[in-house]
Amino acid sequence: MKKSFLILFLSCSFFILGYYSKKFNFIGDLHSFIKASDSSYNKSEIQRIFKTEVLVFEELTAKVRNFVNSKSMKVSNNEIRNYNENDSKKMIRMMIGEENQPLIKPQLSCSARTLVMQEILNSLGIKSRIVNYFSENNGSHTFLEVLNEKSGKWILEDPDYNVSYRFNGKDKKISLADTIINSTDDFKPCRNNICSWEYAENLKVFTGAGLYFNFDHSPVILINSKKFDAQLSLKWDKKKRTLLKYVNDIWGENITKAVMLVIN
Repeated sequence: MKKSFLILFLSCSFFILGYYSKKFNFIGDLHSFIKASDSSYNKSEIQRIFKTEVLVFEELTAKVRNFVNSKSMKVSNNEIRNYNENDSKKMIRMMIGEENQPLIKPQLSCSARTLVMQEILNSLGIKSRIVNYFSENNGSHTFLEVLNEKSGKWILEDPDYNVSYRFNGKDKKISLADTIINSTDDFKPCRNNICSWEYAENLKVFTGAGLYFNFDHSPVILINSKKFDAQLSLKWDKKKRTLLKYVNDIWGENITKAVMLVIN
């Protein structure tokens, strides 16, 4: 009798626990908590490294960009990675070093380096957005625009090539739109106050088309018709779509349809 009562009690308990776990998503919340706990990093250490109170805005963004580039490596197909490169918090932990663990430079793609830089900027209270270049023949490239709230202007920072961009003879960094609208003869990628296309020669063919997201998350495509033909199919795309079709297929259904601005 006691054994039957115990089995009934346990069955009812599991049923009730299962019902409320599903209703209030206890398991999902627990999983999220564990995942978040595992993907944390020492933000005070980030604050110490960058000492935001003694750096002007463009010095700070350059220092973050340099940090991400120097503390990581480009992906090598010859080595196996036993980590998720898109876990930006974990990547930061690897970059600043974990207790009792050797310092490891993770191998990261351009998009993963961008996510790491964005995470660091977020922790420093700096707004940024992920942007892309596109080439008709060679795919895409991912990097960041960072918002200078004092001037209200966006500037490009590329942690993969470790460059920003400036107009020839000017000392201010420029935006994605600036690089799309203007000829590559008018601006250059810069590093440590030296500007030269030698730092990112193969990106010249990417500056005809770019993508950013508005704050309402709608994709905006910028195209310079002198550098990029919006009507041509992307040769690197297996489905041979135009850029607009490609962007809408990837982001259009889950976000909104892209806005395309063509500059003649």
